[in-house]
Amino acid sequence: MVYKILIFNLLLLFSFRVSSQQTMYFDDPESTFRLSVQLFERQQYAAAQKGFEEFRSQFVNTESNDYVDAIYYEAVCALYLDQPDAASKILQFNETYPASKWMPSMKFITAKSLFRQNKMKEAAEAFKSIEISALTPDEQNECAYKLGYCLLQEGQSDEALLNFRIPSLTENPFRNASIYYMSHIQYLNEDYTEAAAGFTSIRNDNQFAKIIPVYEMQINYKSGDYHQIIQDGESVMKTIETRRKPEIARMIADAYYREKDYENALNYYTLSEKAGDRFMGREDQYQSAICRYKTGSFGEAIINFQKVVGQDDALTQNAYYYLGLCYLETNQSEFARNAFLAAHKSSFDRTLSEDALFNYVKISLQHPAGIFDESLTLLGKYIDGDGNRKDEAREWIVKVYLHSKNYEAALLSLEKMKLRKTEFQDTYERLTFSLATEFFNRGEFAKAADYFSKIQTSKTNKQLAANAVFWLAESYFREKNYKVAQKYYKQFMSMPDASKLQVYPLALYGTGYTFFFQKDYALALPAFLKFMESAYIKDQKIIADARLRAGDCYFITKKYKSAIETYDLVIQAKKSETDYALFQKSQCLGALGNFKEKTVVLDQLIKNNPKSGFYDDALNDLASTNLILDDKRAAIANYTKLFNERPRSEFAREALVKTGMIYYNNDQNDLAITTLKQVVEKYPASDESHEALNILRSIYMEMNKIQDYFAYVNKNGVQ
Repeated sequence: MVYKILIFNLLLLFSFRVSSQQTMYFDDPESTFRLSVQLFERQQYAAAQKGFEEFRSQFVNTESNDYVDAIYYEAVCALYLDQPDAASKILQFNETYPASKWMPSMKFITAKSLFRQNKMKEAAEAFKSIEISALTPDEQNECAYKLGYCLLQEGQSDEALLNFRIPSLTENPFRNASIYYMSHIQYLNEDYTEAAAGFTSIRNDNQFAKIIPVYEMQINYKSGDYHQIIQDGESVMKTIETRRKPEIARMIADAYYREKDYENALNYYTLSEKAGDRFMGREDQYQSAICRYKTGSFGEAIINFQKVVGQDDALTQNAYYYLGLCYLETNQSEFARNAFLAAHKSSFDRTLSEDALFNYVKISLQHPAGIFDESLTLLGKYIDGDGNRKDEAREWIVKVYLHSKNYEAALLSLEKMKLRKTEFQDTYERLTFSLATEFFNRGEFAKAADYFSKIQTSKTNKQLAANAVFWLAESYFREKNYKVAQKYYKQFMSMPDASKLQVYPLALYGTGYTFFFQKDYALALPAFLKFMESAYIKDQKIIADARLRAGDCYFITKKYKSAIETYDLVIQAKKSETDYALFQKSQCLGALGNFKEKTVVLDQLIKNNPKSGFYDDALNDLASTNLILDDKRAAIANYTKLFNERPRSEFAREALVKTGMIYYNNDQNDLAITTLKQVVEKYPASDESHEALNILRSIYMEMNKIQDYFAYVNKNGVQ
């Protein structure tokens, strides 16, 4: 979209007042000079100029300050009166009195005159030549503002921004205009945050009230803040100039479109469309058409989509596709068929091309004249290509044959052709495989096995047969019939074409699991190890899982060192289930009596996996191991951490009880009592509560305070 630069002409125009009255001058030169200065200050430049000329004719001391001042004022009056010799007078003054106190002022006035004449390049040079410190604060702000404006007009926006910043910092007549132009430059530089802040600060200034909302809408649009565009849209449309409404309406429409609010989007697209097609690009026409399609205005949508097509691009392909859908909705099947054909022949979006092909075939099947040849040709070309939905294309071939009345039903037809025309055997087998796959994906594994078994002995497509045997094994595996699954995994791996398939290593993986689930770990282990050696498997999750199962086999058969080495492979990979590997490694270390290293591993699990399902197990085990190492303080810390962080854990109550026991055994009876009472009060009637009461009873008895125990029991209603 092309955005117009929105710049106001904020030039501050001088107004000149020339006295129409006859001015009385004095014979006294000093009085004449003072009167002329007063006339100049009242902006009566013609009268002032005559006064200064009269003064110079009266005053003979050409070296005096007043005489030089009079020449200065005369030149300035000539400038303000637009007299032809003004420039020459200024030049003569500058050359004659280069050290005059009026030089900064003369440069400033000259620059302003050039600015007023719209001579931006010359004005910029003039403003730059001024010694800014010689000007008053107000003049400094005016100089910076007007220099910034000149630079902006000359395309030097970065330097202009620096100059506008000066008057923007203080209260002065040029502050708001400077902020406006600063924000405008920041907007052009895509510094939307700063631009928005600047515009917001002056949005109550009447001279900007109508344009700032336009900028804000554009900033929100470019920033993708569609929610804000929608929120502000209606009020902005009421306040902005009529000529800007179509563009703003288009932005609001686009915002609603992106929010999938097609009805409101259409309302604003309609406003933009009424102003003419120049406000609606092809993408806008497309989105407007989509809104009409989504809201059921299919006839109007067709008109918009027709304005989109033409160029060879993705937008045209999409427009043709939706044209097909709209024509279907308006019962124009022939036009729909042609539109889908055009969408299919475009290659920008493969998925859309495929859908268009199948829609084209579907409509062709319903055509009264029985148009099948083109469908078969297109489907054949698709199958010969590298499409992703070849099975679906083959199914459509079956449907075409069915609708062409060559066969009573697709599958039955292929079965008959199988007997008479062997070239269709491959299609039949692929259809059967596809059906089996559908059953498998739906979880109907028994039905899937029936269909896979039909093609496991195929001679026309040995790879398909091998795949069928593999998935036959997978089907039985999902049914938990592990012995039969083993049989088919073994059959698959013995087939000549099986090793060429990517699923080949998965047969080893599945075989390992069949033994694992039958607790035959001695046979499961080599299957998992052999799977891990395969170079075909890239899925790190499956690799990690196989390593874990191998580690489990070692662990269960008490080969702890080998188990640790295998779990370490998962831990070092840092890809998947490292928490489980760490936990299992800690168990191996415990079994080997290496309790200190076990605590290190458990600490690693806890610190690096706070959301792990083994987090509370690890904390509980770590605390228990701390006790084995007689590190009671660490045990208490970990039991407390477990209770505080996982209060619903199955170990939480036990952790409190064990903490109380540690305090009790450490003769810290007060802490023990406090901790154990937590168990009783938070988990009444639980086994842990009864255990805590028994310990409390023992503590109170040792302290000879058994009455306190009974008082506590009665107070809390426990026994």
